[in-house]
Amino acid sequence: MKKKPQISDEDRQLFRDTVKNIRRINAVEKNISPRKSVTYKQTTEPDITFTENPGEPSVLATEQLRYTTSGVRQNTLRKLKRGQFYIDDSLDLHGMTIAQAQYAMIKFLTAAQTRQYQCVHIIHGKSHHTLDKPKLKNAVNQWLRQYPSVLAFCSATPQEGGAGAIYVLLKR
Repeated sequence: MKKKPQISDEDRQLFRDTVKNIRRINAVEKNISPRKSVTYKQTTEPDITFTENPGEPSVLATEQLRYTTSGVRQNTLRKLKRGQFYIDDSLDLHGMTIAQAQYAMIKFLTAAQTRQYQCVHIIHGKSHHTLDKPKLKNAVNQWLRQYPSVLAFCSATPQEGGAGAIYVLLKR
């Protein structure tokens, strides 16, 4: 068993003097919450509504998503695809209906924009249990293309959900 090093009275006093003006931050005051999974409950109608675009081709469960607005550099999209942006927050839509997911996503993206987040992570799943094309994945693909603050999005890296999740790059 190692002996604890002896701390002199002078060092103890120096430490106390150094930390005497430091105060504990309450949980309410903390503004940093990376990668927390957020669940929003529907209480009011969302401010934004999306239109269904029947001309938009459906995607398969294993298909990679990719979208960019004009002005986004290829290098930026490449970094996003590699997962090289810091993910400010994450939203998991598993188990939600289309209506619940739409509401949750609008609230999530609105909050992210208010907080000036640059990159968020949305988990939509692949819907392997159905033979049809994944409804939620296709809906999220259409909604994000219509959301005004979305600059680009692409499927996540395999470690972050692969074809069942996306990284979303937001305007600041």
